[in-house]
Amino acid sequence: MRRSKSWSGLFALSVAVLVAVMAGCSGSGSGAPVTNTGSVAGEVSDLTSGAKLGGVKITVGGRSVVTDTNGRFRIDGVPVGTHKVIVEPPDFLALPPGAPDINVQVQANQVTTLPGEIVLIDRQFLPPAPPTT
Repeated sequence: MRRSKSWSGLFALSVAVLVAVMAGCSGSGSGAPVTNTGSVAGEVSDLTSGAKLGGVKITVGGRSVVTDTNGRFRIDGVPVGTHKVIVEPPDFLALPPGAPDINVQVQANQVTTLPGEIVLIDRQFLPPAPPTT
């Protein structure tokens, strides 16, 4: 009789593990893993020449990358929601004066491509700063 008790305990444990595994597998049914992150992609170029700019740091939702030599970037693992795109150009480049903030809505398991290029300007073409008093 002792043997049947140990088998019944093993059977109960096996059923509990199976239920836990099946509960963790419930999802969209599409077979793709469900995440709470998405991706953001875009390009960075020079305002005056149109040249694509590599080496520009882009941050979205706490995730950062540097643009490639073709000015392109893709940031994966960005939390779902609305985020500000933070652009950190090299010292000789800047965002044009009055450039609006760039916000992006990140969707789960999707790549959101920015609708236009992020443009930067060579600092030598910036208007002089107003005098301080």
